[in-house]
Amino acid sequence: MPANHPGIALFGRESEQRRLGDFVDGVRKSGGAMPVRPRRLHGRVELGALEAGESVLDVTGRFPDSLLGPALRPAVFRTGDGEEAVELYLKDDQFPAVFAADLPRRLTSVAAAAQRPIAAVAFEESSPAASWKTLPSWYVVAHYTEIINALDVKPILIGHSFGGMIAEKLLGQDLARAAIAIDAAQIKGVLPLPLSALRSTLPVFKNPANKHRAVSLTLDQFTYAFGNAIPAEEAAELYERWTIPAPGKPLFEAAAANFSPHSPAKVDTGNNARGPLLLIAGGKDHTVPETVTKATLKQYRGSTAITDFQEFPDRGHSLTIDHGWREVADACLTWLTRNDL
Repeated sequence: MPANHPGIALFGRESEQRRLGDFVDGVRKSGGAMPVRPRRLHGRVELGALEAGESVLDVTGRFPDSLLGPALRPAVFRTGDGEEAVELYLKDDQFPAVFAADLPRRLTSVAAAAQRPIAAVAFEESSPAASWKTLPSWYVVAHYTEIINALDVKPILIGHSFGGMIAEKLLGQDLARAAIAIDAAQIKGVLPLPLSALRSTLPVFKNPANKHRAVSLTLDQFTYAFGNAIPAEEAAELYERWTIPAPGKPLFEAAAANFSPHSPAKVDTGNNARGPLLLIAGGKDHTVPETVTKATLKQYRGSTAITDFQEFPDRGHSLTIDHGWREVADACLTWLTRNDL
């Protein structure tokens, strides 16, 4: 839905957007698409962000079985210019299934009555820019959320490095049956910052402009950060086979996580109802040292849900792609079986 103003278009009506922007200081949360040019907007949480030239209708069209279309109820309203336009509500009886299926009826009935509409034109307007590329965003998590919501059952998530952090985040949101986070990037609240981790990430952090760039590693940098626990010949082979330029933005966001109240690296570690979680650490990992994973484990001490830890003492950050990957895979399968998954 657009910003909390009835009938506003997503990208037009600059005067109305500026009035909205005057109320925005610092980071502003939004529930989905939002005008991209409020003058005082510095960042936002963005759910299902748009690419440049993409519209909300383009996105919803990818899901032909969506309940949204048939549930919309049109109404006429007057814009700030005195013109008549169409706005859309969710029908009261279909509101729970479309928007709040996980909430009790006593709450959804109130939410349905209090809902704010969206201008019909907002579905068709194309985004002039992909603002999530320059503003803090949870776009990647929202992308996986869309995939998971299209599944018949909750998946089991396994992620490495930043993929491990994302797996933790999605598990904390009850979007998975279980998760395995392998050498996972540090989440908000984790304080240790070993020297090896600083050196591993220096190719990104040495230039602040890399926050908005894709960064490549040299063979020497890759060998130190990923391949320090394997023979040099194997590290060179993995470098040639797997490395591509990668965005610097997630590293900058993770580094600032403990100073940002709405950091993308924030995980609901206190969720008692979530599925089991296994944290795996490589004892020789330079990029995500064992101390970081153990500090992550401590963040879950307030949860009664299953949280396990396993270490591979002689493995580095390449443990999921090097010659010993089967050992890690077998450990994951054994843990899943032990938890009846």
